[in-house]
Amino acid sequence: MLSALVAVIIFMPLLPLGQSGAEDQRPTRAQSYFYFIRGTLEGLNGNSAEALRFFSQAQQISHRSPYIKLRQAEEYLNTSDTETAEALLKEIGSQFLNEPEYYVLRSRSKAQNGDYRSGLKDLDRAVNLYFASNNISKAREIILTKVALQADQKDYKGAIKSLQTYLQRNPDDEIAYYFLGKVHSLFSEKKSAKKAYKKALEIRPSFLAATKALGLVYELEGSSDAAFDLYLNTMRAGTIDEEIVQKIVNLSLIREDYPLALEAIALSHQWRPDDLQNNLRAGLIHFKLGNFEEAETFLMTASELEGAPKDRIDFYLANTYNALRRHEESLAFFLKIDTTSDYFPEAVIQASQIYEQNLNKPDEAFQTLADAIARKPHLDLVLARAQLLEIRGSLTGAIQSLEEKRKLFVQNERFLLVLGSLQEKSGATDESLETMRAILAFNENNIHALNHIGYSLTERGVKLEEAELLLKRAVQLAPRNGFILDSLGWLYYKTGRYKKALELLRQANVLAPQQTIILEHLGDTLHKLNQIQEALATYRQIIKTGDSLESASEDQETRIVKERVREKLSLLVDSSPRD
Repeated sequence: MLSALVAVIIFMPLLPLGQSGAEDQRPTRAQSYFYFIRGTLEGLNGNSAEALRFFSQAQQISHRSPYIKLRQAEEYLNTSDTETAEALLKEIGSQFLNEPEYYVLRSRSKAQNGDYRSGLKDLDRAVNLYFASNNISKAREIILTKVALQADQKDYKGAIKSLQTYLQRNPDDEIAYYFLGKVHSLFSEKKSAKKAYKKALEIRPSFLAATKALGLVYELEGSSDAAFDLYLNTMRAGTIDEEIVQKIVNLSLIREDYPLALEAIALSHQWRPDDLQNNLRAGLIHFKLGNFEEAETFLMTASELEGAPKDRIDFYLANTYNALRRHEESLAFFLKIDTTSDYFPEAVIQASQIYEQNLNKPDEAFQTLADAIARKPHLDLVLARAQLLEIRGSLTGAIQSLEEKRKLFVQNERFLLVLGSLQEKSGATDESLETMRAILAFNENNIHALNHIGYSLTERGVKLEEAELLLKRAVQLAPRNGFILDSLGWLYYKTGRYKKALELLRQANVLAPQQTIILEHLGDTLHKLNQIQEALATYRQIIKTGDSLESASEDQETRIVKERVREKLSLLVDSSPRD
């Protein structure tokens, strides 16, 4: 386009000094040039109809100018009037044998008429002419035009060959290598694409488009470490791009490299200090790292931004204030969260715990849960209330609170498991078994219900064949669950199969180490097999494990087991032969 403008300037005569030409009313070449410029500007603005109108006026004055016809042909092509464009190009062809722009336009005309091959040859002529004039940038531009045409025709191999041929003449063109990589990517040749992108970056390390393209190939093939290293090296080299910085943030979070994620977010703040996602992420990262003052700052900033997820921010602000021992503020934020939020149950539970543990207000703790259940009887809230009653020593109250809501959770395995466990603790064994069997009625593979029923029957010494079937099915479903292996091993013990019991109980102790009940079962079995010294060592391990705990933190079951074991240990020591 610029060469055409220069050509017009050259053929436009200059008026002699002191002569304005006002007395001559005939159209002048200066007016022709004026119309030509107007047409060119309209064409650049995409207004082909106006461009053609001005070119027509210019041609009426300079009707022999081939440059005007060349521009007319271009605009006719823009309007898809290939017939008129082709006629104009034929008319002026002999005058543009060494003009690459002419061949580019003729290529467009042929391509629009479906003469794809001939159009490519014209583009090759244009490339050769640009190379001959040492205009490498224009040569590359036309090569890329050719490649785009080939790719549009799904001729990927041809596009690759065009770029490779060009690179043989200009081997240091990183842009050509970049587009070679793009074509290889379209052709699903990842290895060749990576090689081309790497070559582009070797020539120009700061080439961001090539960096992003290579990184994307790495990501798509699952090489997230390679993508991460590429982006990080780019950032460390000082080539800072917002998209790459955000990728570093994302990949750093996946790798749990939180300090690096914060570093990248700080860079991103240079462009978008009020970005919601960055402020929220920074707040959550600082919270995870225990930097609670910084977490508060970022979360408060995020809360004021448009589109902020208020419930999520309030939840983490509440946790932040709780960590800072600002319990009243924490409580206020927890209680702000509405029933429609996914954070509602956990927020209520934590508010109840603050009342109970930090503010010494047990009545408010219980009432907070009760009020929330009245508003939305979420499973977590119902179970939390039962747990609170159990902690306060009211097993009956805990069971009753669950029974009141049982109709809401008739087929909820978690609910029924908790209810059945509480019933067992309260001594209501038959009711507990009934509850666990209710689970198996709609999920026969619930390993916890299978284990509970099997172990309960074993302890009672009834229906042992059924117990064995249930426990074997549980072991089959969860072969690495130490507690289930313990249950089956204990059944073997109860039925006198001590060697089989010992094998399973040893495995259970490995899978669930330092569990007092498993160790007791193991010790009992060793005793039965007359492996006295190992039995003594196992019993002593239980006592040692128990003594290392704060007595206040031991549950009732652990204390009962310890008392039994002390008695067994005493009897075994007294009966053991002395040296």
